[in-house]
Amino acid sequence: MIKSVLNEYNEKFNKSYEKGFLGDLKALKLVLENPNLMLSETLINKLSNLIKHYQLPLQVGVIGQFSSGKSSLLNLLFKSDLLATGARPVSVVATYINYGLNELVLTEFEDGIKPFIGGALNDQNEELNGLKSISIFTNNEILKDITLIDTPGLNANTTDEEFSKNLMSSFDAIVWLSLAESAGKASEEKAIKELNPNIKKLCLINQKDKLSDAEQNRLKAYLDDVFAKYFDKIELISCKEAKDNNPNSNIFAFYDFLKELDKENIKKTYIKNSLNALNNELLSVINENLKSLDELALKIKNYIKTLNENKFNYDELNDEFLNALKSIARTIANEFMANFKVKNAYFYTPNKSLLHKNCFIKNEYSYKTLSPDDTFLSIFYNKDVVNKQFLKIRKDINELFARLFINYEELLNEFKNTLNIAKTKELNKNYNELASASLYAISDDFYKAIDELIISDYQKALNNYELKLNKLIEKINIKALNNYENAAKLSLSFFYEKINASREFYELDNIQFKLYLPSENEIYQRLLTDCTFFEFEEILINKKQLIKLKNEYLAELESILNIQLISLGNKANKLNNIKDLINKAFWNLK
Repeated sequence: MIKSVLNEYNEKFNKSYEKGFLGDLKALKLVLENPNLMLSETLINKLSNLIKHYQLPLQVGVIGQFSSGKSSLLNLLFKSDLLATGARPVSVVATYINYGLNELVLTEFEDGIKPFIGGALNDQNEELNGLKSISIFTNNEILKDITLIDTPGLNANTTDEEFSKNLMSSFDAIVWLSLAESAGKASEEKAIKELNPNIKKLCLINQKDKLSDAEQNRLKAYLDDVFAKYFDKIELISCKEAKDNNPNSNIFAFYDFLKELDKENIKKTYIKNSLNALNNELLSVINENLKSLDELALKIKNYIKTLNENKFNYDELNDEFLNALKSIARTIANEFMANFKVKNAYFYTPNKSLLHKNCFIKNEYSYKTLSPDDTFLSIFYNKDVVNKQFLKIRKDINELFARLFINYEELLNEFKNTLNIAKTKELNKNYNELASASLYAISDDFYKAIDELIISDYQKALNNYELKLNKLIEKINIKALNNYENAAKLSLSFFYEKINASREFYELDNIQFKLYLPSENEIYQRLLTDCTFFEFEEILINKKQLIKLKNEYLAELESILNIQLISLGNKANKLNNIKDLINKAFWNLK
Protein backbone atom coordinates (compact mmCIF):
# COMPACT_ATOMS: atom_id res chain seq x y z
CA MET A 1 0.00 0.00 0.00
CA ILE A 2 2.81 2.39 0.94
CA LYS A 3 4.53 1.66 -2.37
CA SER A 4 1.44 2.54 -4.39
CA VAL A 5 0.96 5.74 -2.40
CA LEU A 6 4.60 6.66 -2.96
CA ASN A 7 4.23 6.08 -6.68
CA GLU A 8 1.16 8.32 -6.74
CA TYR A 9 3.09 11.02 -4.89
CA ASN A 10 6.02 10.71 -7.27
CA GLU A 11 3.71 11.27 -10.24
CA LYS A 12 1.93 14.25 -8.74
CA PHE A 13 4.48 15.93 -6.55
CA ASN A 14 7.98 14.93 -7.62
CA LYS A 15 8.06 17.10 -10.72
CA SER A 16 11.38 17.96 -12.27
CA TYR A 17 13.11 21.19 -11.33
CA GLU A 18 16.46 22.62 -12.20
CA LYS A 19 19.31 20.42 -11.11
CA GLY A 20 21.15 21.14 -7.92
CA PHE A 21 20.34 22.04 -4.37
CA LEU A 22 17.83 24.77 -5.25
CA GLY A 23 15.86 22.38 -7.47
CA ASP A 24 15.78 19.81 -4.67
CA LEU A 25 14.49 22.45 -2.27
CA LYS A 26 11.67 23.41 -4.61
CA ALA A 27 10.81 19.75 -5.20
CA LEU A 28 10.63 19.20 -1.44
CA LYS A 29 8.29 22.14 -1.03
CA LEU A 30 6.00 20.78 -3.76
CA VAL A 31 5.86 17.34 -2.15
CA LEU A 32 5.05 18.78 1.26
CA GLU A 33 2.33 21.01 -0.20
CA ASN A 34 0.30 17.87 -0.97
CA PRO A 35 -2.92 18.20 1.09
CA ASN A 36 -2.85 14.47 1.90
CA LEU A 37 0.18 15.10 4.11
CA MET A 38 -1.95 17.49 6.20
CA LEU A 39 0.86 19.97 6.85
CA SER A 40 0.25 23.59 7.69
CA GLU A 41 0.70 26.77 5.69
CA THR A 42 3.24 27.78 8.34
CA LEU A 43 5.52 24.91 7.31
CA ILE A 44 5.18 25.74 3.61
CA ASN A 45 6.04 29.38 4.39
CA LYS A 46 9.13 28.20 6.27
CA LEU A 47 10.21 26.22 3.22
CA SER A 48 9.55 29.24 0.99
CA ASN A 49 11.71 31.33 3.30
CA LEU A 50 14.50 28.72 3.15
CA ILE A 51 14.37 28.78 -0.65
CA LYS A 52 14.49 32.57 -0.56
CA HIS A 53 17.28 32.43 2.01
CA TYR A 54 19.36 30.14 -0.21
CA GLN A 55 19.04 32.56 -3.13
CA LEU A 56 20.00 35.60 -1.05
CA PRO A 57 23.60 36.65 -0.32
CA LEU A 58 25.03 35.50 3.00
CA GLN A 59 23.30 37.31 5.84
CA VAL A 60 26.02 38.48 8.20
CA GLY A 61 24.81 40.22 11.33
CA VAL A 62 26.87 42.89 13.07
CA ILE A 63 25.94 42.68 16.74
CA GLY A 64 27.04 44.35 19.92
CA GLN A 65 26.05 46.73 22.63
CA PHE A 66 25.14 50.24 21.54
CA SER A 67 28.02 52.67 21.01
CA SER A 68 30.38 49.71 20.51
CA GLY A 69 31.37 51.09 17.08
CA LYS A 70 29.15 49.04 14.77
CA SER A 71 28.19 52.03 12.65
CA SER A 72 31.79 53.25 12.60
CA LEU A 73 32.92 49.82 11.40
CA LEU A 74 30.35 49.68 8.61
CA ASN A 75 30.97 53.29 7.49
CA LEU A 76 34.43 52.11 6.50
CA LEU A 77 32.79 50.21 3.66
CA PHE A 78 31.09 53.37 2.39
CA LYS A 79 34.14 55.57 2.71
CA SER A 80 31.71 58.05 4.31
CA ASP A 81 29.74 58.61 7.54
CA LEU A 82 26.41 57.47 6.13
CA LEU A 83 25.52 55.65 9.35
CA ALA A 84 25.35 58.05 12.25
CA THR A 85 27.61 57.45 15.22
CA GLY A 86 27.28 58.78 18.72
CA ALA A 87 26.96 58.14 22.44
CA ARG A 88 23.27 57.30 22.26
CA PRO A 89 21.52 54.45 20.43
CA VAL A 90 21.09 55.59 16.86
CA SER A 91 20.37 52.39 14.85
CA VAL A 92 16.67 52.28 15.46
CA VAL A 93 15.93 49.52 12.93
CA ALA A 94 17.91 46.87 11.06
CA THR A 95 20.02 48.34 8.31
CA TYR A 96 20.82 46.01 5.37
CA ILE A 97 24.02 46.82 3.51
CA ASN A 98 24.02 45.30 0.02
CA TYR A 99 26.13 45.34 -3.13
CA GLY A 100 25.13 47.88 -5.76
CA LEU A 101 26.82 49.58 -8.67
CA ASN A 102 25.57 52.93 -7.46
CA GLU A 103 25.14 54.38 -4.00
CA LEU A 104 21.49 54.15 -2.97
CA VAL A 105 19.54 54.21 0.27
CA LEU A 106 16.00 52.80 0.43
CA THR A 107 13.72 53.11 3.42
CA GLU A 108 10.80 50.73 4.00
CA PHE A 109 7.63 52.01 5.66
CA GLU A 110 4.21 50.47 6.19
CA ASP A 111 2.97 52.10 2.98
CA GLY A 112 5.90 51.12 0.78
CA ILE A 113 9.55 51.72 -0.10
CA LYS A 114 11.09 55.03 -1.03
CA PRO A 115 14.62 56.43 -1.44
CA PHE A 116 16.24 58.34 1.41
CA ILE A 117 17.89 61.57 0.43
CA GLY A 118 20.37 63.55 2.52
CA GLY A 119 21.57 63.42 6.10
CA ALA A 120 22.68 60.63 8.38
CA LEU A 121 20.47 57.69 9.24
CA ASN A 122 19.51 57.93 12.89
CA ASP A 123 16.49 58.20 15.17
CA GLN A 124 16.56 62.01 15.11
CA ASN A 125 15.28 62.14 11.54
CA GLU A 126 11.63 63.09 11.77
CA GLU A 127 11.13 61.68 8.28
CA LEU A 128 11.93 58.20 9.64
CA ASN A 129 8.93 57.86 11.96
CA GLY A 130 7.24 54.52 11.29
CA LEU A 131 10.34 53.13 9.60
CA LYS A 132 10.53 49.30 9.24
CA SER A 133 14.00 48.80 7.72
CA ILE A 134 16.78 50.51 5.80
CA SER A 135 18.60 49.07 2.77
CA ILE A 136 21.87 50.60 1.63
CA PHE A 137 23.52 49.70 -1.68
CA THR A 138 27.20 50.44 -2.25
CA ASN A 139 29.84 49.34 -4.74
CA ASN A 140 32.12 47.16 -2.63
CA GLU A 141 33.40 43.78 -3.88
CA ILE A 142 33.04 42.22 -0.44
CA LEU A 143 29.29 42.70 -0.63
CA LYS A 144 28.76 40.75 -3.85
CA ASP A 145 27.99 37.56 -1.92
CA ILE A 146 27.29 39.13 1.45
CA THR A 147 24.64 41.34 3.01
CA LEU A 148 25.68 42.99 6.26
CA ILE A 149 22.94 43.70 8.79
CA ASP A 150 23.51 46.46 11.30
CA THR A 151 21.32 45.65 14.33
CA PRO A 152 20.08 47.91 17.13
CA GLY A 153 22.31 47.74 20.20
CA LEU A 154 21.59 44.83 22.55
CA ASN A 155 21.42 47.02 25.64
CA ALA A 156 19.85 50.09 24.03
CA ASN A 157 16.32 49.37 25.31
CA THR A 158 14.05 46.38 25.75
CA THR A 159 12.30 46.80 22.40
CA ASP A 160 15.52 47.10 20.36
CA GLU A 161 17.14 44.20 22.22
CA GLU A 162 14.18 41.89 21.56
CA PHE A 163 14.15 42.92 17.90
CA SER A 164 17.85 42.12 17.56
CA LYS A 165 17.47 38.69 19.14
CA ASN A 166 14.62 37.76 16.79
CA LEU A 167 16.64 38.96 13.80
CA MET A 168 19.60 36.74 14.73
CA SER A 169 17.77 33.55 13.77
CA SER A 170 18.21 34.41 10.06
CA PHE A 171 21.95 35.12 10.20
CA ASP A 172 24.43 32.91 8.34
CA ALA A 173 27.38 34.39 10.23
CA ILE A 174 27.91 36.94 12.99
CA VAL A 175 30.40 39.68 13.71
CA TRP A 176 30.35 40.55 17.41
CA LEU A 177 31.70 44.00 18.22
CA SER A 178 32.76 45.15 21.65
CA LEU A 179 34.80 47.96 23.14
CA ALA A 180 38.24 47.35 24.59
CA GLU A 181 37.36 49.04 27.86
CA SER A 182 34.28 46.83 28.49
CA ALA A 183 35.18 43.57 26.73
CA GLY A 184 34.70 40.36 28.67
CA LYS A 185 32.11 41.57 31.15
CA ALA A 186 29.66 39.02 32.58
CA SER A 187 26.67 40.81 31.02
CA GLU A 188 28.37 40.58 27.62
CA GLU A 189 29.10 36.84 28.01
CA LYS A 190 25.45 36.21 28.88
CA ALA A 191 24.40 37.72 25.53
CA ILE A 192 27.17 35.88 23.63
CA LYS A 193 25.99 32.52 25.02
CA GLU A 194 22.67 33.04 23.23
CA LEU A 195 24.31 33.29 19.79
CA ASN A 196 23.75 30.43 17.36
CA PRO A 197 26.61 27.95 18.05
CA ASN A 198 26.36 26.40 14.56
CA ILE A 199 27.44 29.40 12.48
CA LYS A 200 30.72 31.23 11.88
CA LYS A 201 31.38 34.00 14.39
CA LEU A 202 34.06 36.66 14.61
CA CYS A 203 34.67 38.73 17.73
CA LEU A 204 36.11 42.21 17.12
CA ILE A 205 37.30 44.36 20.01
CA ASN A 206 37.24 48.02 18.93
CA GLN A 207 39.35 50.97 20.17
CA LYS A 208 42.54 49.03 20.67
CA ASP A 209 44.23 52.37 19.98
CA LYS A 210 43.34 53.35 23.54
CA LEU A 211 45.46 50.50 24.95
CA SER A 212 49.19 50.08 25.15
CA ASP A 213 50.78 47.05 23.51
CA ALA A 214 51.09 45.34 26.89
CA GLU A 215 47.44 46.03 27.69
CA GLN A 216 46.41 44.71 24.26
CA ASN A 217 48.34 41.49 24.87
CA ARG A 218 46.81 41.00 28.31
CA LEU A 219 43.30 41.66 26.97
CA LYS A 220 43.82 39.30 24.03
CA ALA A 221 45.07 36.55 26.32
CA TYR A 222 42.11 37.04 28.67
CA LEU A 223 39.56 37.00 25.84
CA ASP A 224 41.15 33.90 24.28
CA ASP A 225 40.73 32.21 27.62
CA VAL A 226 37.14 33.36 28.28
CA PHE A 227 35.54 33.80 24.82
CA ALA A 228 37.46 31.42 22.54
CA LYS A 229 34.80 28.71 22.97
CA TYR A 230 32.15 31.03 21.48
CA PHE A 231 34.03 32.41 18.44
CA ASP A 232 36.08 31.16 15.51
CA LYS A 233 38.48 34.06 15.95
CA ILE A 234 38.99 37.04 18.28
CA GLU A 235 40.73 40.17 16.96
CA LEU A 236 41.51 43.61 18.37
CA ILE A 237 40.86 46.46 15.90
CA SER A 238 40.62 50.23 15.75
CA CYS A 239 37.99 51.86 13.54
CA LYS A 240 39.56 55.23 14.22
CA GLU A 241 42.95 54.08 12.93
CA ALA A 242 41.31 52.36 9.96
CA LYS A 243 39.56 55.61 9.02
CA ASP A 244 42.97 57.31 9.11
CA ASN A 245 44.42 54.47 6.99
CA ASN A 246 46.72 53.48 9.83
CA PRO A 247 48.12 49.99 9.02
CA ASN A 248 48.02 49.08 12.72
CA SER A 249 44.20 49.18 12.70
CA ASN A 250 43.96 45.41 11.97
CA ILE A 251 40.72 46.18 10.08
CA PHE A 252 41.64 43.51 7.55
CA ALA A 253 40.73 40.87 10.14
CA PHE A 254 37.15 41.99 9.51
CA TYR A 255 37.51 41.99 5.71
CA ASP A 256 39.32 38.64 5.64
CA PHE A 257 36.61 37.01 7.74
CA LEU A 258 33.98 38.16 5.25
CA LYS A 259 36.02 37.06 2.22
CA GLU A 260 36.66 33.59 3.64
CA LEU A 261 32.99 32.81 4.19
CA ASP A 262 32.00 29.91 1.89
CA LYS A 263 28.55 30.92 0.74
CA GLU A 264 27.48 27.60 -0.82
CA ASN A 265 28.64 25.49 2.10
CA ILE A 266 27.21 27.85 4.73
CA LYS A 267 23.85 28.12 2.97
CA LYS A 268 23.55 24.38 2.49
CA THR A 269 24.58 23.63 6.07
CA TYR A 270 22.14 26.19 7.46
CA ILE A 271 19.27 24.92 5.31
CA LYS A 272 20.02 21.26 5.96
CA ASN A 273 20.10 21.92 9.70
CA SER A 274 16.83 23.81 9.42
CA LEU A 275 15.26 21.02 7.35
CA ASN A 276 16.51 18.39 9.77
CA ALA A 277 14.94 20.33 12.63
CA LEU A 278 11.66 20.65 10.70
CA ASN A 279 11.71 16.95 9.83
CA ASN A 280 12.34 15.96 13.44
CA GLU A 281 9.61 18.30 14.62
CA LEU A 282 7.11 16.83 12.14
CA LEU A 283 8.06 13.27 13.09
CA SER A 284 7.65 14.23 16.73
CA VAL A 285 4.12 15.48 15.98
CA ILE A 286 3.22 12.24 14.15
CA ASN A 287 4.85 10.07 16.81
CA GLU A 288 2.91 11.96 19.46
CA ASN A 289 -0.33 11.18 17.64
CA LEU A 290 0.71 7.54 17.18
CA LYS A 291 1.49 7.38 20.89
CA SER A 292 -1.99 8.74 21.66
CA LEU A 293 -3.56 5.97 19.58
CA ASP A 294 -1.29 3.33 21.16
CA GLU A 295 -2.15 4.53 24.66
CA LEU A 296 -5.85 4.40 23.84
CA ALA A 297 -5.53 0.85 22.50
CA LEU A 298 -3.56 -0.15 25.62
CA LYS A 299 -6.23 1.28 27.93
CA ILE A 300 -8.91 -0.76 26.14
CA LYS A 301 -6.78 -3.92 26.26
CA ASN A 302 -6.12 -3.40 29.98
CA TYR A 303 -9.86 -3.08 30.62
CA ILE A 304 -10.55 -6.39 28.85
CA LYS A 305 -7.60 -7.98 30.65
CA THR A 306 -8.96 -6.80 34.02
CA LEU A 307 -12.35 -8.30 33.21
CA ASN A 308 -10.77 -11.63 32.25
CA GLU A 309 -8.71 -11.68 35.44
CA ASN A 310 -11.64 -10.62 37.61
CA LYS A 311 -12.21 -13.25 40.33
CA PHE A 312 -15.75 -12.68 41.49
CA ASN A 313 -16.67 -14.72 44.60
CA TYR A 314 -19.29 -17.01 43.06
CA ASP A 315 -19.14 -19.40 46.01
CA GLU A 316 -20.31 -16.72 48.41
CA LEU A 317 -23.19 -15.85 46.09
CA ASN A 318 -24.10 -19.53 45.67
CA ASP A 319 -24.04 -20.25 49.39
CA GLU A 320 -26.28 -17.29 50.18
CA PHE A 321 -28.70 -18.24 47.43
CA LEU A 322 -28.92 -21.93 48.35
CA ASN A 323 -29.27 -21.09 52.03
CA ALA A 324 -32.16 -18.84 51.11
CA LEU A 325 -33.85 -21.69 49.24
CA LYS A 326 -33.23 -24.06 52.14
CA SER A 327 -34.79 -21.61 54.55
CA ILE A 328 -38.05 -21.78 52.55
CA ALA A 329 -38.03 -25.57 52.80
CA ARG A 330 -37.46 -25.23 56.54
CA THR A 331 -40.37 -22.80 56.85
CA ILE A 332 -42.71 -25.07 54.84
CA ALA A 333 -41.63 -28.07 56.95
CA ASN A 334 -42.44 -26.08 60.05
CA GLU A 335 -45.86 -25.26 58.60
CA PHE A 336 -46.37 -28.97 57.88
CA MET A 337 -45.76 -29.75 61.54
CA ALA A 338 -48.16 -27.01 62.61
CA ASN A 339 -50.93 -28.56 60.50
CA PHE A 340 -50.77 -32.06 62.01
CA LYS A 341 -53.92 -32.79 63.92
CA VAL A 342 -54.76 -35.60 66.31
CA LYS A 343 -57.51 -37.93 65.17
CA ASN A 344 -59.16 -40.89 66.86
CA ALA A 345 -59.74 -44.21 65.13
CA TYR A 346 -60.55 -47.76 65.99
CA PHE A 347 -60.34 -51.23 64.55
CA TYR A 348 -61.74 -54.65 65.51
CA THR A 349 -59.80 -57.73 66.33
CA PRO A 350 -61.19 -61.22 67.07
CA ASN A 351 -61.73 -62.11 70.71
CA LYS A 352 -59.66 -65.22 71.31
CA SER A 353 -61.26 -66.25 74.65
CA LEU A 354 -63.35 -69.40 74.69
CA LEU A 355 -66.29 -67.58 76.24
CA HIS A 356 -66.45 -64.98 73.48
CA LYS A 357 -65.74 -67.13 70.54
CA ASN A 358 -66.76 -65.44 67.26
CA CYS A 359 -66.81 -62.00 68.97
CA PHE A 360 -64.63 -58.94 68.17
CA ILE A 361 -62.90 -56.45 70.36
CA LYS A 362 -63.00 -52.75 69.48
CA ASN A 363 -59.49 -51.19 69.66
CA GLU A 364 -59.43 -47.42 69.90
CA TYR A 365 -56.30 -45.37 69.19
CA SER A 366 -55.26 -41.83 68.26
CA TYR A 367 -52.85 -40.72 65.55
CA LYS A 368 -51.58 -37.54 63.94
CA THR A 369 -52.28 -36.72 60.32
CA LEU A 370 -52.86 -33.77 58.04
CA SER A 371 -55.14 -32.87 55.21
CA PRO A 372 -53.11 -32.31 52.01
CA ASP A 373 -55.54 -29.78 50.55
CA ASP A 374 -56.13 -27.86 53.75
CA THR A 375 -52.44 -27.80 54.59
CA PHE A 376 -51.50 -26.60 51.07
CA LEU A 377 -54.08 -23.83 51.19
CA SER A 378 -52.96 -22.88 54.68
CA ILE A 379 -49.31 -22.62 53.68
CA PHE A 380 -49.60 -20.87 50.33
CA TYR A 381 -52.88 -18.97 50.40
CA ASN A 382 -54.36 -18.58 53.86
CA LYS A 383 -51.15 -17.50 55.59
CA ASP A 384 -48.57 -14.85 54.62
CA VAL A 385 -45.62 -16.56 56.29
CA VAL A 386 -44.30 -18.40 53.23
CA ASN A 387 -45.38 -15.68 50.77
CA LYS A 388 -43.56 -13.05 52.79
CA GLN A 389 -40.50 -15.24 52.92
CA PHE A 390 -40.69 -15.80 49.18
CA LEU A 391 -40.86 -12.04 48.66
CA LYS A 392 -37.90 -11.54 50.97
CA ILE A 393 -35.88 -14.27 49.30
CA ARG A 394 -36.79 -12.93 45.88
CA LYS A 395 -35.44 -9.56 47.02
CA ASP A 396 -32.32 -11.22 48.45
CA ILE A 397 -31.74 -13.17 45.23
CA ASN A 398 -32.07 -9.97 43.18
CA GLU A 399 -29.53 -8.30 45.46
CA LEU A 400 -27.16 -11.24 45.14
CA PHE A 401 -27.24 -11.11 41.36
CA ALA A 402 -27.11 -7.31 41.45
CA ARG A 403 -23.82 -7.66 43.32
CA LEU A 404 -22.51 -9.78 40.48
CA PHE A 405 -23.63 -7.16 37.93
CA ILE A 406 -22.35 -4.22 39.99
CA ASN A 407 -18.94 -5.89 40.07
CA TYR A 408 -18.73 -5.53 36.27
CA GLU A 409 -20.46 -2.15 36.28
CA GLU A 410 -17.83 -0.72 38.63
CA LEU A 411 -15.06 -1.98 36.36
CA LEU A 412 -16.77 -0.28 33.40
CA ASN A 413 -17.13 2.98 35.33
CA GLU A 414 -13.41 2.91 36.19
CA PHE A 415 -12.71 2.34 32.50
CA LYS A 416 -14.94 5.27 31.55
CA ASN A 417 -13.10 7.54 34.01
CA THR A 418 -9.74 6.43 32.61
CA LEU A 419 -10.84 7.22 29.05
CA ASN A 420 -12.36 10.58 29.96
CA ILE A 421 -9.17 11.64 31.75
CA ALA A 422 -7.19 10.62 28.65
CA LYS A 423 -9.68 12.48 26.45
CA THR A 424 -9.33 15.70 28.47
CA LYS A 425 -5.54 15.45 28.38
CA GLU A 426 -5.48 14.72 24.64
CA LEU A 427 -7.84 17.49 23.59
CA ASN A 428 -6.10 20.09 25.78
CA LYS A 429 -2.63 19.47 24.36
CA ASN A 430 -0.85 22.22 22.43
CA TYR A 431 -0.89 21.84 18.65
CA ASN A 432 2.34 22.22 16.73
CA GLU A 433 2.10 25.00 14.13
CA LEU A 434 3.76 22.83 11.46
CA ALA A 435 0.86 20.37 11.26
CA SER A 436 -2.66 21.18 10.16
CA ALA A 437 -5.73 20.49 12.27
CA SER A 438 -6.54 17.62 9.89
CA LEU A 439 -3.46 15.70 10.94
CA TYR A 440 -4.30 16.06 14.62
CA ALA A 441 -7.88 15.08 13.82
CA ILE A 442 -6.74 11.57 12.87
CA SER A 443 -6.31 10.79 16.57
CA ASP A 444 -8.33 13.64 18.10
CA ASP A 445 -11.55 12.69 16.32
CA PHE A 446 -11.40 9.28 17.97
CA TYR A 447 -10.97 10.93 21.37
CA LYS A 448 -13.73 13.46 20.70
CA ALA A 449 -16.18 10.65 19.91
CA ILE A 450 -14.86 8.33 22.61
CA ASP A 451 -18.34 7.88 24.08
CA GLU A 452 -19.89 6.87 20.76
CA LEU A 453 -16.93 4.90 19.34
CA ILE A 454 -15.74 3.08 22.45
CA ILE A 455 -17.69 3.47 25.67
CA SER A 456 -21.17 2.95 24.18
CA ASP A 457 -20.19 -0.47 22.77
CA TYR A 458 -19.02 -1.70 26.17
CA GLN A 459 -22.07 -0.18 27.85
CA LYS A 460 -24.37 -2.03 25.43
CA ALA A 461 -22.50 -5.28 26.09
CA LEU A 462 -22.91 -4.80 29.85
CA ASN A 463 -26.61 -3.99 29.42
CA ASN A 464 -27.02 -7.17 27.39
CA TYR A 465 -25.24 -9.13 30.12
CA GLU A 466 -27.53 -7.58 32.74
CA LEU A 467 -30.58 -8.57 30.69
CA LYS A 468 -29.41 -12.18 30.54
CA LEU A 469 -28.72 -12.18 34.28
CA ASN A 470 -32.20 -10.82 34.96
CA LYS A 471 -33.73 -13.55 32.82
CA LEU A 472 -31.80 -16.16 34.79
CA ILE A 473 -32.91 -14.56 38.06
CA GLU A 474 -36.52 -14.59 36.92
CA LYS A 475 -36.20 -18.18 35.82
CA ILE A 476 -34.82 -19.16 39.22
CA ASN A 477 -37.48 -17.16 41.08
CA ILE A 478 -40.31 -18.70 39.09
CA LYS A 479 -38.74 -22.15 39.29
CA ALA A 480 -38.25 -21.83 43.04
CA LEU A 481 -41.86 -20.76 43.69
CA ASN A 482 -43.38 -23.32 41.33
CA ASN A 483 -41.09 -26.08 42.52
CA TYR A 484 -41.89 -25.47 46.14
CA GLU A 485 -45.59 -25.44 45.47
CA ASN A 486 -45.27 -28.72 43.58
CA ALA A 487 -42.88 -30.06 46.19
CA ALA A 488 -45.36 -29.22 48.93
CA LYS A 489 -48.16 -31.05 47.08
CA LEU A 490 -45.98 -34.09 46.47
CA SER A 491 -44.68 -34.15 50.01
CA LEU A 492 -48.16 -33.74 51.48
CA SER A 493 -49.44 -36.64 49.41
CA PHE A 494 -46.41 -38.71 50.25
CA PHE A 495 -46.69 -38.22 54.00
CA TYR A 496 -50.49 -38.52 53.99
CA GLU A 497 -50.27 -41.83 52.15
CA LYS A 498 -47.41 -43.05 54.34
CA ILE A 499 -49.38 -42.21 57.53
CA ASN A 500 -52.42 -44.07 56.18
CA ALA A 501 -50.29 -47.02 55.13
CA SER A 502 -48.80 -47.19 58.62
CA ARG A 503 -52.30 -47.24 60.06
CA GLU A 504 -53.19 -50.25 57.93
CA PHE A 505 -50.17 -52.18 59.16
CA TYR A 506 -50.77 -51.00 62.71
CA GLU A 507 -54.36 -52.21 62.64
CA LEU A 508 -53.17 -55.59 61.33
CA ASP A 509 -50.53 -55.97 64.00
CA ASN A 510 -50.21 -53.19 66.50
CA ILE A 511 -47.45 -55.02 68.29
CA GLN A 512 -45.13 -55.44 65.30
CA PHE A 513 -46.02 -52.21 63.50
CA LYS A 514 -46.05 -48.64 64.79
CA LEU A 515 -47.96 -45.59 63.68
CA TYR A 516 -45.88 -43.32 61.44
CA LEU A 517 -45.30 -39.63 62.19
CA PRO A 518 -42.63 -37.78 60.17
CA SER A 519 -40.15 -35.52 61.93
CA GLU A 520 -39.68 -31.92 60.83
CA ASN A 521 -36.24 -32.74 59.44
CA GLU A 522 -37.67 -35.68 57.45
CA ILE A 523 -40.24 -33.34 55.95
CA TYR A 524 -37.50 -30.79 55.23
CA GLN A 525 -35.33 -33.33 53.40
CA ARG A 526 -38.34 -34.62 51.45
CA LEU A 527 -39.21 -31.09 50.36
CA LEU A 528 -35.67 -30.54 49.09
CA THR A 529 -35.91 -33.72 47.06
CA ASP A 530 -39.37 -33.01 45.68
CA CYS A 531 -38.31 -29.41 44.96
CA THR A 532 -35.50 -30.80 42.80
CA PHE A 533 -33.21 -28.66 44.90
CA PHE A 534 -30.19 -30.28 43.33
CA GLU A 535 -31.14 -28.69 40.03
CA PHE A 536 -30.45 -25.34 41.67
CA GLU A 537 -27.14 -26.69 42.91
CA GLU A 538 -26.35 -27.65 39.33
CA ILE A 539 -27.19 -24.13 38.13
CA LEU A 540 -25.38 -22.36 40.92
CA ILE A 541 -22.79 -24.46 42.69
CA ASN A 542 -21.49 -25.95 39.46
CA LYS A 543 -21.93 -22.45 37.99
CA LYS A 544 -22.80 -23.73 34.52
CA GLN A 545 -25.32 -20.99 33.76
CA LEU A 546 -23.41 -18.18 35.45
CA ILE A 547 -20.09 -19.10 33.84
CA LYS A 548 -21.81 -19.48 30.47
CA LEU A 549 -23.24 -15.97 30.75
CA LYS A 550 -19.91 -14.57 31.87
CA ASN A 551 -18.05 -16.22 28.98
CA GLU A 552 -20.63 -14.94 26.50
CA TYR A 553 -20.16 -11.43 27.92
CA LEU A 554 -16.35 -11.63 27.70
CA ALA A 555 -16.54 -13.05 24.17
CA GLU A 556 -18.69 -10.09 23.11
CA LEU A 557 -16.13 -7.70 24.64
CA GLU A 558 -13.29 -9.42 22.76
CA SER A 559 -15.23 -8.97 19.53
CA ILE A 560 -15.75 -5.27 20.28
CA LEU A 561 -12.06 -4.91 21.16
CA ASN A 562 -10.95 -6.44 17.86
CA ILE A 563 -13.18 -4.08 15.85
CA GLN A 564 -11.87 -1.06 17.76
CA LEU A 565 -8.25 -2.15 17.42
CA ILE A 566 -8.75 -2.46 13.65
CA SER A 567 -10.13 1.09 13.56
CA LEU A 568 -7.23 2.41 15.66
CA GLY A 569 -4.81 0.44 13.50
CA ASN A 570 -6.19 2.02 10.34
CA LYS A 571 -5.60 5.47 11.82
CA ALA A 572 -2.08 4.48 12.88
CA ASN A 573 -1.39 3.17 9.37
CA LYS A 574 -2.52 6.49 7.92
CA LEU A 575 -0.14 8.37 10.21
CA ASN A 576 2.71 5.97 9.45
CA ASN A 577 2.13 6.43 5.70
CA ILE A 578 2.36 10.20 6.15
CA LYS A 579 5.46 9.70 8.27
CA ASP A 580 7.12 7.56 5.59
CA LEU A 581 6.31 10.08 2.87
CA ILE A 582 7.68 12.99 4.90
CA ASN A 583 10.84 11.04 5.73
CA LYS A 584 11.33 10.14 2.08
CA ALA A 585 10.81 13.74 0.99
CA PHE A 586 13.36 15.11 3.49
CA TRP A 587 15.82 12.30 2.88
CA ASN A 588 16.76 13.62 -0.54
CA LEU A 589 18.20 16.75 1.08
CA LYS A 590 19.99 15.12 4.00
